[in-house]
Amino acid sequence: MTASLGDSRRETFIRSSAKPLQAAAVLISGAADRYGLSAAEVSLICASHSGEPEHVQAAKSLMERLGLEEHHLHCGTHEPYAKAAREALRAAGQPPTVLHHNCSGKHLGMLAMAKALSVPLDGYWLPEHPVQQRMLAAVSELSGVPADLLTTATDGCGVPTYRMPLEQLARAYLAWCAPQSAADTPLAASCRTIYDSIVRHPFYLAGSGRFDTKLAEITSGRWIAKMGADGVLAMASREAGFAVALKCDDGSLQAVYAAGVEVLLQLEELSSSQAAALAAFHKPKLYNQAGLAIGRIEPDISLRRS
Repeated sequence: MTASLGDSRRETFIRSSAKPLQAAAVLISGAADRYGLSAAEVSLICASHSGEPEHVQAAKSLMERLGLEEHHLHCGTHEPYAKAAREALRAAGQPPTVLHHNCSGKHLGMLAMAKALSVPLDGYWLPEHPVQQRMLAAVSELSGVPADLLTTATDGCGVPTYRMPLEQLARAYLAWCAPQSAADTPLAASCRTIYDSIVRHPFYLAGSGRFDTKLAEITSGRWIAKMGADGVLAMASREAGFAVALKCDDGSLQAVYAAGVEVLLQLEELSSSQAAALAAFHKPKLYNQAGLAIGRIEPDISLRRS
């Protein structure tokens, strides 16, 4: 471990930061090749997307190619995160569909995997289903936490999520972004494909103005981030050869993004121009309901070097 702050052995549910790790199992199953997933679609199956038209269209296209319908997805529905997409639906008097759900790409990846493995689609979200068992195995191998020690719970979209120490989440992302070059294994090859797909298509990982997308864009793919609900953030860089895992105790994504930028600055991984481009995340202004600026978040952290 290069540096830390707080309790790096603290266990937390990693929520949606698990998605790029889970996606490795999808690719290992052969689903991406069998159903011709594009790089953008590989990025989408790792996403917590904003429900913008491009996200919905990509999800719809993949769903149709898989021969599925909306009722097959177990994620439920919610309004798009993107304000413009949300307002457009309301203006048209249209309800959101499962494809607007931020996890719809992940669920389509799971369904593609079930089809590739010739196992039942029904129950694909249950911990005992072969899809979830293989995803658990991939997360276990990448994190170094034995599968029988990975506590699972049901995430907001209805599928398992995992609890592990933050240090192991960072190790998982390091293994994911920089798999041993000598290890020509299906897991290593899948991780490389996923990483490269996100570098090429960061928009499909999150969306316009979102931290995960902006960090990849601003650093030209040197750094990739994946948020998780309730203040989880994992970041990784193949070029730098290390990874970062953060958890904000109060669950604030604003705060964990601010901390994430500050950590990269302290690690000297952002130029002054890149830091300026991320200023809205580093020191976000706070507004009241009248639209008046009433303060801002400032990260007050200092990394302990190992």
